[in-house]
Amino acid sequence: LSSMALPDLAFVTNVGPAHIENLGSLKNIARAKSEIIEGLKPGSAVFVPHSLEHREVFLQKIKKFKVNLISFSLSQSRFLKVLKTKSTGFEIRVHKSKIQWDTLGLKILENLSGVLE
Repeated sequence: LSSMALPDLAFVTNVGPAHIENLGSLKNIARAKSEIIEGLKPGSAVFVPHSLEHREVFLQKIKKFKVNLISFSLSQSRFLKVLKTKSTGFEIRVHKSKIQWDTLGLKILENLSGVLE
């Protein structure tokens, strides 16, 4: 699909076992997800979490297709900080605003930090 749309940006949130029954391993899942890079224009960017499993698959592909890799992590975000963990979610700061984020799961916040970068 990316080779049809030719986007300037791509965003990969994780490499997890969701499709392991079809692809057989996490490395094969990473290979399949990295195919999005093939449709990006040279000089475009793909955003991935700093902790992405099988990151090396993406690093090889960005070199081949002359695409930039931009890593993000919640702990290093310039725009999003977790101020307090609560039983119902989090109190966060986004830019200069405090927000009650009533959704559990740090992974969602990590992905949000990538969008904000």
